[in-house]
Amino acid sequence: MALVKGEFEEALRLRLKKSMGDAPSELAEALRYNLLAPGTHVRPRLMLASAEMVSVPREAALAAAMSLEMIHCATLLHDDLPSLSNVNQRRGQPASHKKFGEGLTILTADALFALATEVFLDALEKVEPEHVARGLRRLSRCAGATGISGGLAERRELSEQSSLDDLKRVNARRVASLISAALQIPKDFAGIEDDSSQALALDIFAQQLGLAFQTMEDFKNATQEDISPGHILYYLPHKEAKAMTLQRLNSATLSLSSAWGPPSQGLVQIAEEISRDIQAAQES
Repeated sequence: MALVKGEFEEALRLRLKKSMGDAPSELAEALRYNLLAPGTHVRPRLMLASAEMVSVPREAALAAAMSLEMIHCATLLHDDLPSLSNVNQRRGQPASHKKFGEGLTILTADALFALATEVFLDALEKVEPEHVARGLRRLSRCAGATGISGGLAERRELSEQSSLDDLKRVNARRVASLISAALQIPKDFAGIEDDSSQALALDIFAQQLGLAFQTMEDFKNATQEDISPGHILYYLPHKEAKAMTLQRLNSATLSLSSAWGPPSQGLVQIAEEISRDIQAAQES
């Protein structure tokens, strides 16, 4: 996994350098600062593992993975702003709006959204145009009103009257949507139809992995003084939330393994990493 992460980070650095051109120096600095910041890069790793499972060329998978990371980074820049989550730290360094100001941070996010499309289209060198178009359409939906943007908007409406189902719907859009894109865009590139049994198993796995990933983040970040309607621990005790999340993720992982066999091992390993993190999480 470390080798995969290193491969992706180097490809991202080189592709960003290629795309900079004569961009204004401050904007270029902000792009490097945010996009190349240290991170787990779970979504690109999922993309590359899924591409290996369905035998998509590595170059096409890397293009899509970089595009996905750019969109993820852009949405974080927006969400961190004082008008939304007002986050001061991101990936171990000051949030972009703290370092560069709100105006340049918004422009950096805009640039990343545009660059994501440009980089995604690099996949045309290895994948049929109609399959690339299908993948790009999926990526756009996952970033839009029914995906991350919709999830962020809906999260603002969570209140003391909200239910666990409300939170799950928000997280399915805000978190699981890009994880779903990471897993399913390689399937689009490979020309596999959405209604096949293998595709359905992948879809269920994607949803449960996304929700499990957010539960893991909630466990890591929540304190007794900061458990809001946006945290699973607002609705369920720690032990119950852990058991429910692990059971659903394990079931989806078994279904994925059954449907895809040994080629799914890379995805299974990432699911196991997340499961271990959830199991190890201590109650706040």
